[in-house]
Amino acid sequence: MLRQFASILQKSVRKEDTVSRNGGEEFSVIMAKTTSTEAFEIAERIRKNVMDQRIQLADGTILSITVSIGIATYPENVEDGFKLYHEADKALYQAKAQGRNCTMVAG
Repeated sequence: MLRQFASILQKSVRKEDTVSRNGGEEFSVIMAKTTSTEAFEIAERIRKNVMDQRIQLADGTILSITVSIGIATYPENVEDGFKLYHEADKALYQAKAQGRNCTMVAG
C-alpha cells in the first residue's frame, strides 16, 4: 500500500519537488521557492488524487484511503527555517484533529 501511495504522491507533485518517506506512514514533500498558496494548491491536488485512487493490497483487497496534510513555508509562515519540519508536523496534527482528509497551513 505504501508503494502505491508513494507513486500517487510522486505523480501529484511537480518534477522539481522532492518526495521522501519520514518513516511509518508519514511522507514529506520539499518544494523550493513555493508560497503557502501554491503549496496548498499542490497539497489539495495530492489529497484529491489519493482520495480518488483505489489501492490494491497483495491479497486483492481494494481500499480507498485518505490523507491529512500539514504545510509550513519559510519565511512566509515560519520565521526560522530550522523549525519548518516541526511546524508542518503541527499543522498535520491539526488536520488530523479536524477530522482527517484535509490540509492545514501552519501559523
